[in-house]
Amino acid sequence: MQKFDLKKTIEIIYREFIDVINKKLEDRDEDDTQYKVYVPDFSKLKLDKGRVSGFGYVKTIIKKKGISLGYSHKYLTTISEFNDLVTFLKKKSQKPETVIISGIASLFKELYNKTHGKFNQESLEKYTNSLIEELGGKGFRFIANIFYPGIWLNKDEIKINKYLRLRKINEMDFQSDSMESFNNKFNSFKGIPLTVLEFKYYSKILPEIKAFPEAQRELNAELVVLDHAFRLFKLGSAFPTKKLIKSKTILHPSGITESTYEGKINPNYIYIIKENDIKKLKILIQTFRDLEIRKLFTTKSKKPNFISIALHRYQNAFTNAENLESHITYAIMCLEALFTENRPQLNRSLRERTTILLKTIRISPRITNTVIKKGYNIRSKYAHGSGSSKGDDELQRIANPLLEFTRLALLLLIQLSPNLSDINILLNYFCKKDIEKIKKIKSIKGKLIFLLDNAIIDNYSFKMLKKFILQSIKIF
Repeated sequence: MQKFDLKKTIEIIYREFIDVINKKLEDRDEDDTQYKVYVPDFSKLKLDKGRVSGFGYVKTIIKKKGISLGYSHKYLTTISEFNDLVTFLKKKSQKPETVIISGIASLFKELYNKTHGKFNQESLEKYTNSLIEELGGKGFRFIANIFYPGIWLNKDEIKINKYLRLRKINEMDFQSDSMESFNNKFNSFKGIPLTVLEFKYYSKILPEIKAFPEAQRELNAELVVLDHAFRLFKLGSAFPTKKLIKSKTILHPSGITESTYEGKINPNYIYIIKENDIKKLKILIQTFRDLEIRKLFTTKSKKPNFISIALHRYQNAFTNAENLESHITYAIMCLEALFTENRPQLNRSLRERTTILLKTIRISPRITNTVIKKGYNIRSKYAHGSGSSKGDDELQRIANPLLEFTRLALLLLIQLSPNLSDINILLNYFCKKDIEKIKKIKSIKGKLIFLLDNAIIDNYSFKMLKKFILQSIKIF
């Protein structure tokens, strides 16, 4: 019995598929072969002194119509070799015939529209190889596009690895078939996205129909890691406004899942990613994939970790603050979640503990202390119903370094979190005279605070704290 040649069979079917479709479409009127879309003009988009300008007026583009999934399905079934392909795939994949037919029809539709009805050997081989990988037991394939304000690229595209790339937004990201739809789409963004993160993901879940939701959860967990990596890499409003997720699994096709963020994004914080940043960014993403660190990226548990609470307050500073005083208040609340307990002299304790932690990475204690003191005074007035007498420019000059110190404190403690259990060793060794006090401290946070307080008054303890931190972290 002759061995079934999958690649050759697919090529034969696709060549005949193109001929059949093109003959059916050649007599169509021009109006039936093209359509009009509305897009914004980004030709003059630029970043100048931390502000983005150049969002142009709407313009129209004429696009060529593609074929529908129903059209693809209808004419595939007229090709004699197609039944042989379905029989082979049904036996090989153990999937229902309806799933296989739908998957191949979706594949050919996408390939036809991408190549505008012309045969392209390279594209066909790419899709065919993906199908072979699936039959060999590869997991589900997804492609996710995450839209970020707060991140600017110094070039059109930056590749992080073969699965992950960043690109500038383009006009077609906002295409709409009517002005009304365009206005609704473009105005729905609370912060206009500047950068799109494109992530190709292979799940570890094998492609069985019942496992698809589990594969989606696996993808979402990975996206949470990436979200936190980008929001903490530098100081910026790097919080996604929209996510588009599509399954690229041929024998388990699905539509595009779209989710949008309903909050508002502070436009005053934009950071630039350059090619020489990629090495540090890779390190941060890999660090955040640690299982213990992943647990910090949620506040849904009954007893959320103090770092999880602080992360949520840091996010609120960018997405929920109604004015600059509120913005600063959330930043101080983030530091309070990290460094204070229900005890008096919170202002002083907060300043000293934040300062001593950041001193380990050579951040000026004088500047840290001054900024947090000013921020705390604004927070106290605002929390008790009084606004600040300071103008917006002065408030922004306080908010900028305060948010940066908050980001750095979070970045250090997140990386330390898998090693925080080692604090017991440090405390027992360097605080022997306080051993009875230490025994009464039950929480890791309480022990961390005790260690910071000891480093404030004892230089040798500070040196050992610094050594512990620098050995535990990979990036700051």
